[in-house]
This record gives sequence, C-alpha cells and structure tokens, in this order.
Amino acid sequence: MKKEMSKITNKGFTLIELLVVIAVLGVLAGGVLATINPLKRINQANDVRIQSDIGQIVQALQAYYTANRGVYPATLAALTTTQDIKVIPVPPGGVGTYTYAVGTGNAEAAVSFRFQDQPTSGTLLWCWRSVTGQLTSAGTTCNP
Repeated sequence: MKKEMSKITNKGFTLIELLVVIAVLGVLAGGVLATINPLKRINQANDVRIQSDIGQIVQALQAYYTANRGVYPATLAALTTTQDIKVIPVPPGGVGTYTYAVGTGNAEAAVSFRFQDQPTSGTLLWCWRSVTGQLTSAGTTCNP
C-alpha cells in the first residue's frame, strides 16, 4: 500500500503558484493602463472628430456663401434646407451642439466647440473664423 502511494505524482499548479501569477499579471496590467491613459486617448480621438465635423460644416458654409453672393446663413439649419449638408453633425457623446455665430450683415461667420482633451489651465475651443479661413484653438470665445 505504501508503495502505491509513493508512485502518485502531483500534476498541475498549487494554489499559491496560481495566486502569484495572477498578482503579477494584475500589476503588469495596472502599469500598462497607467501608461496608456485610455481616457486621454478617447478625448484626443473626440477632438479629431470635432475637427472633422467642423470641417464638414465649414465646407457647407463656404458652398452657401458662394451660392448666396457673399452672405452666410443665419443658422446652421439653413444649410440642410439648401442641401449644402445633409445633416448637421452632432458632437461626440451627443452632448451640446456646435456653436455658430454670424457677424454684421451675415458677411462673416464662426463655428466652434470646446476641446475634449482640456489643457490643465483654461477652457479652449476649436474655432473656425471666416476671416482667417483656418481652424485654430481659441481661448473661451470664438467670434466672427
């Protein structure tokens, strides 16, 4: 009987070995997540989408401006009425709308939306102004 018991070998891992491996994997995963910072990457991706959306709106505004002899529409909704754009883009997360402002006589326009990946100080906006024709970062306001 003693001889039979001595021939039995344990195959597999002990509970302690498994717990040590799980702990090491947990520490590695935590380090990777801290390095990657997924929330920051998501916000940066949303900023790229905002830039793209504003670019679509700007193309429609420029088409409207050309077709209407140097006048921008009073609202962005007018762009869908004239078929310059099919649908006004919705910002990431569906929160808020793109801010649109026109100057005196609707001869100038501006489109803006806030950064998703906010810097440490101040609130910045993505801002397109018809005067400059460029999408840039602005402080807290974006006027035509």
